[in-house]
Amino acid sequence: VDYDDRDFVSAPPEGATWMLGDVPLDKASFVNGAERDIVDALDHGHTLLLMRNAELKLVSRPGETPEAFTARCMAAAEAAADAAAEKLRDRYEGKLDTLERRLSASERKVQELESDVDRRRQDELIQGAGQVLGMFLGGRRRTRSLSGLSRRRSATRGVRNRLDSALDKFEEDQESIVEMENELAEDLEKLWDEWRDKAQRIVPLEVPLEKDDIRVEEVVLFWAPVG
Repeated sequence: VDYDDRDFVSAPPEGATWMLGDVPLDKASFVNGAERDIVDALDHGHTLLLMRNAELKLVSRPGETPEAFTARCMAAAEAAADAAAEKLRDRYEGKLDTLERRLSASERKVQELESDVDRRRQDELIQGAGQVLGMFLGGRRRTRSLSGLSRRRSATRGVRNRLDSALDKFEEDQESIVEMENELAEDLEKLWDEWRDKAQRIVPLEVPLEKDDIRVEEVVLFWAPVG
């Protein structure tokens, strides 16, 4: 009870009748008993209704609104999700480094073979398209020399085939990175769904008033006019 000494007056109102109640004011046990009775009455009759999130180990503060407590739980869940995501970062960084090095090697291989194919194509164009056919049908070259030209053309086709294989490998390496990104996105989504669900697990919490929480600072006896 919040009161001030100015709430009381020493002079009785005019015409007031005063009666002494049936209380042993001359005994200290009366005052001590009154203190115990006050504590017992408050201890058994009062509870504090709060909110609790056991998953996040959070309890609302007295006077904190449900909206404010929910926002606090969500912020705690975001922080926990970020901390959990750091463990994923370590795992994915190693995998990404391996895939990127593999992709870089595939790209260099493609570039080298493309340069080789371009050079060979230019050589064939300089020599003239249909050269082997012309020489053979015209009867101007021996079989041995024509066979050598054919082998060079075959070597060019071989390089082109290797280029096609290198391009396939390059695309596979690119696809591996895309698949890993999709995997990471799914892991992050699952992680956030888990912590968001935890943030929403809020239940009421009744906190009874304990005797250790009650302190009687002063017992005051006063008379009030009844008529």
